[in-house]
Amino acid sequence: MSIPIIFTHTNNSLYLQLALLQAKKSCKENVCLIGDQSNAASFVRHFMLSDYDKSELCADFEKNYKHFSPNPYNYELFCLKRWFVALDFLQKNNLSECFCVDSDVLVYDDLNGLSRFFDKTTQMTGGGYDFSVIRFTGEFAGPQCSYFKREALERYCNFILKMYRDEFFKLQKIYDSFKAKGYVCGLSDMVLLAEFCKENSGKFVDFDYSPGRDFCFDENFGISYGFERGKKGKRVRFRNGLPYARRLDGGAEIRFSMLHFQGDNKLYMSKNCPLCFGERLASPYYLKLLIKTSAKLFCKKILPKSFWAFAKRTLKK
Repeated sequence: MSIPIIFTHTNNSLYLQLALLQAKKSCKENVCLIGDQSNAASFVRHFMLSDYDKSELCADFEKNYKHFSPNPYNYELFCLKRWFVALDFLQKNNLSECFCVDSDVLVYDDLNGLSRFFDKTTQMTGGGYDFSVIRFTGEFAGPQCSYFKREALERYCNFILKMYRDEFFKLQKIYDSFKAKGYVCGLSDMVLLAEFCKENSGKFVDFDYSPGRDFCFDENFGISYGFERGKKGKRVRFRNGLPYARRLDGGAEIRFSMLHFQGDNKLYMSKNCPLCFGERLASPYYLKLLIKTSAKLFCKKILPKSFWAFAKRTLKK
């Protein structure tokens, strides 16, 4: 069976539908959405979140969670709970591995094919890789499109629980160091994943750009990280439905297997989604959400500018 590509998301949005449609086009099958009734659709495999968020491990974590983040409480809690949800999903469906993908990520390569990279690397080096990250810096590690074997995901969930329940003083120390450095971020799954990488050195692969590799994963579309930058994020060029960007340190063009549109960068997802209009209509929600999102954007951004431009012209008269 192909590796499940797992999205976990509540409610519905245009960017979620674009992410699902693009993943379906690239990975063809086994794209799974663990969601709710508002986003249930038949073009992907849909599962109810309520069937996978009640494990003892998840409940224990939720009971011990402490909020140290500028993001809303429920948002940050959900970002961490989704790992427990994914683990419960693998266990209940007797699955051995998965990709966990954020709902603001566009996937352009077949992730089932990329999983073979682990096998090849293991054969070459004798390593025992069982999960992946994007751009491990020591303080942070990107979880936006991560591969996990079930055993590694179980270790990660138990690690998160241990940190919040038994060793929160370590997280408190990290949080205090962030404040001292002037970081605006708090404790998140990017921080927890980085700490997990430190405890599992040699067991993970970083899919960030690396010389000699002909592809990479994108940690954040809005930040250059050594690639050419345009007015709206990385300067991306599409060839045969695949995005490429040129390196600043030599000019080589590198293929992106996925792009991550964090925060306001979600506005650029549609432009960087190579699906034609007909393909987008495979989602029963696409057209309605497109109209709704366009109307909201017009009222929030375009209408105020037009109003103030009109007001200035009127005052000048």
